[in-house]
Amino acid sequence: MRARIRSGRGGAIYLALAVFFAVAPASATAAAGGAAWPERPDPQGTPTRVSIGIYVLDVIDIDDPNQEYTADIFVRLRWRDVRLAIEDGETLPVSRAMPVSTIWTPELAALNRRDVNALLPERVRVDPRGEVTYEQRYFGTFGARLDLREYPADTQTLEVRVVSYRYSPDELELEIDPRSGLRPEPSVSGWRLEAGEPEPEPLLGPSGVRHFAGVTFRLTAKRDVAHYVLSVALPLLLIAGMAWSVFWIPPQFLPSQTSVATASVFTLIAFRFSVTLRLPEISYLTRADQFLLAVTFLVFGALGTAILTGRLAKTGREERAHTVDRWARWIYLAALLIVGFWGLS
Repeated sequence: MRARIRSGRGGAIYLALAVFFAVAPASATAAAGGAAWPERPDPQGTPTRVSIGIYVLDVIDIDDPNQEYTADIFVRLRWRDVRLAIEDGETLPVSRAMPVSTIWTPELAALNRRDVNALLPERVRVDPRGEVTYEQRYFGTFGARLDLREYPADTQTLEVRVVSYRYSPDELELEIDPRSGLRPEPSVSGWRLEAGEPEPEPLLGPSGVRHFAGVTFRLTAKRDVAHYVLSVALPLLLIAGMAWSVFWIPPQFLPSQTSVATASVFTLIAFRFSVTLRLPEISYLTRADQFLLAVTFLVFGALGTAILTGRLAKTGREERAHTVDRWARWIYLAALLIVGFWGLS
């Protein structure tokens, strides 16, 4: 559980996997200083059963731009190693502590960990029957593949992908501890979290031939839309409403019309920059982008209509300019209501 992995993206995924499987075993062996039993406690052909439990103590932050989340996680591993059992006649404590470096371990690591620190000493407890218990608390950031197409009404899956960098599913059988889960009321703001169903998920290695034993623990995170409505949707609708006022200004006052419409455009552009800073650089439009784009079309439409009616009034066609304004104000209002209902739903 000690190896560090920093997630790669895009075309670097296979490179990251290659580094993970090439470097992790070597670093683990070096850290151990030569384990007493480097081989599994079970004979060839019999998988070693390891119980794994992950309990998420807290989720502190979900970072959209960096595609990661910060969590406080407690991990418990259990397996049996008969080589550590107390022989008859020996008098030892019911449970004894041993350094991790002196015994065999399943050599597990979180594949999507980025900057994670272990907070407890690296040791295990062993009972007289050879039952080994490893407990560790980790705090740090984990990578997350966020699908933001429905942002801000999106639901994300946060994973902790645990993989053995040495053993295949035929050699290591990972059993999920039923006590795994999520502590109620995590401190992250703007999200509602629920514990998902963990499941075994072997990982195909870089060679494309061998699989490695693994299990994935998941959290379901649903974004709180209320914050978006108050901080994004309503201000956008107010900007669009300001642009609507140009249809109530007589066409003869073209400078006043264009001033209001232009102010709406500049306000919208500045607001768009503040919204895009909340998201990573992605190749698709989110729902918020579509809403912002629809409001942009409305505001620029109001500016174009103001220029048109001002031009009509200047060339002596004031009656036609008033007719355009009367039709435009209700068409614009209907379009604004439709966009607002869609954006707030």
